[in-house]
Amino acid sequence: MDVIAFREAWPTLRGTSLPLEPDSWLLHIPNGHPLQTEIPAETLCRWIQQEIQESETLFVLRTRSLVAEWLPEKPACAYQELLEIQQDNIRGCVWKTMADPIAIQQQLLGNSQLETIAMAHQAVLQSPHLPLKLQELRIPKPWGYEGWYTGVEQRGVNSFIDEQGSTELPYALNLFPESLLAHQEPPLILLKTLNPVPEIILGDLYLELHQEKWEVYIVTAIDETAWPDGVGQVRAGLHPELLKTYQQQHGDDWWSAYRKDFRRAIQNYETLRRKLDERLDQERSQRGYGLNQALSTEEMKELLSTIPEHLQQEETKLRLAAEAYVGSYPVRVGDVVSFPTWQMHSLQHGVRVIEFQTPHYERMIVMFGQKALTQDHWNTEEALAGMKPEVYQPPQPELIWQQDGVRCERVVDFPDFDAFRICVPSGQRVRLEGKGNYQLLMGVEGYGQLLVGGESCGTVRHEEGWMIPAVADDCWLESRGTGDLICLQAIPKSS
Repeated sequence: MDVIAFREAWPTLRGTSLPLEPDSWLLHIPNGHPLQTEIPAETLCRWIQQEIQESETLFVLRTRSLVAEWLPEKPACAYQELLEIQQDNIRGCVWKTMADPIAIQQQLLGNSQLETIAMAHQAVLQSPHLPLKLQELRIPKPWGYEGWYTGVEQRGVNSFIDEQGSTELPYALNLFPESLLAHQEPPLILLKTLNPVPEIILGDLYLELHQEKWEVYIVTAIDETAWPDGVGQVRAGLHPELLKTYQQQHGDDWWSAYRKDFRRAIQNYETLRRKLDERLDQERSQRGYGLNQALSTEEMKELLSTIPEHLQQEETKLRLAAEAYVGSYPVRVGDVVSFPTWQMHSLQHGVRVIEFQTPHYERMIVMFGQKALTQDHWNTEEALAGMKPEVYQPPQPELIWQQDGVRCERVVDFPDFDAFRICVPSGQRVRLEGKGNYQLLMGVEGYGQLLVGGESCGTVRHEEGWMIPAVADDCWLESRGTGDLICLQAIPKSS
């Protein structure tokens, strides 16, 4: 259906609408109608805005369908969408249950407010130009937990949240995609926190690398029980001193020799690691734990205490022999570390970070000091074959601009997105510009307010995340705490 066909059909459609209050109606678009599935919400809203009077409000109820690409079966999932259309404003909400149009009419009678329906269905109320708050979803890991903000996969789906309720990202992004995403396609840049426990080994992440994924960490906390001097560690790249030794001994063939010995050390450790994990799986079964269940630190310590002392000593010896080939980089709160593709890395225990990464769900495990719960093998051969033979070099933040104490630094320039660190002194504000792209914003330190058109639309605190629509052109971040407000901002690059 095009706009001409819509105008011809409009009088009939208008005649089927259900009355609410004076100057407001509810229009239910039935299944099978061209306006049900063919026309995006923003286009439909623009067409209707040309047909209604300045004083009128039209609510439009549609049943839509979305393919859940993040699930193995990729099922088609039905959901409902309710639009509130006025000449100068549109809003909407979506939910995954099926409501009868008469029930919606009854809820709106005497109180024709979209908030009423959003709250009844515990759904986020969306305006195309207003920021949306991201709800944290905690995913247990063998080393601690990940705090997801924009994840959409089988293990979990993030949501937006507000006073009315919450809506999963795929459904919310499908309501006003033109305004929210412009020319970008989901999924969003991945935003998460990594929260390893402070215990050595138990809190160390996989030694891994990626073929497609680019990652950047910003350190937010160092556990002083693990690192009393406040200086933590990230393992990354090759060990610089060992690399020099191999270059001196093997000349141009140093990397082949280094890789061969590194592989042998990992294989020696993996052989013992498998035996230990088999013993620990037996202990898991006896205690009623799932074989791939993420356990608490206390539960893991109890399991590990069943390993004989001589095997514990052998495990330490072989693990350290393999880790000797990996470099180690010191980090403090506020430091930035980034990892391009094929860069070996492992965040260490007790070092908490905020992470932005490209939305690729792939990794290769080089080695791991405990059982990997999400896969039954390591990818050592493939990882070593493609690994960058270099010492890790941290990124150098680039000052983009500075004015009246407000400072903006680019912390990474990746092929798919840029990440910036914004520092706003108390009482100052900065305009958030995405240059036609959506923005992800994450609070690191301090307290602030998001303002659109001069009106407050939410707070920004430590580890509170927001998505700012691509069409937002008057969005400001204002520091209202006693100290500086520090935030991270990620913006995708134009396709």
